[in-house]
Amino acid sequence: MHDEQTATIEVVLLAPDTSGFIVNTAIVTALSADPDPTNNASELQTRVIDPGVMIVVSTDHETVTGAAGGDIAFTFTVTNAGDDRLHNVVVTNDPDDCYIVGPTGDTNLDARLDVDETWVYTCNRLIDATTDDVTDDYDPATKRSVARVTARDRTGAFVSDTDDATVTVLVSPPVGTDDERVVSRDSSRS
Repeated sequence: MHDEQTATIEVVLLAPDTSGFIVNTAIVTALSADPDPTNNASELQTRVIDPGVMIVVSTDHETVTGAAGGDIAFTFTVTNAGDDRLHNVVVTNDPDDCYIVGPTGDTNLDARLDVDETWVYTCNRLIDATTDDVTDDYDPATKRSVARVTARDRTGAFVSDTDDATVTVLVSPPVGTDDERVVSRDSSRS
């Protein structure tokens, strides 16, 4: 190369499987004498992150006695399962027949799910005579809540998780009988 010429070399590295830092050191040498060898090296550290998010769905009770018209409270607990804060955290529920309230737990009020924070959302779903497949002979019906959380890491990449809980509802029989409605909880991770 001649004086005042520049060259650009691009190096692409595969990120390691773990978080931490990659240190890249570039050194330039030449066959001709260099009047200033102090500017022939440069170093750059790049942080590698391992983002993740987790959601757990739970219900407010295992057993309920009473007439249709009550509700079941679902709680969605979201934690940062990675090593870097997350933003644009969105919780959705399927079916979407309840209004999600929250989050609580953003301790520094920066709208970022920090590694040490747990955010909690809630929604209430109505128990009624049309709950899923309730039949005239009072067979069990279910209320299933499938919650999904999505978020973005500092690079803009998406992370997500899903969990669900199912509540079995035995609808009260007609007035004058001794049977009662029973609600039991079953949670599973997906």
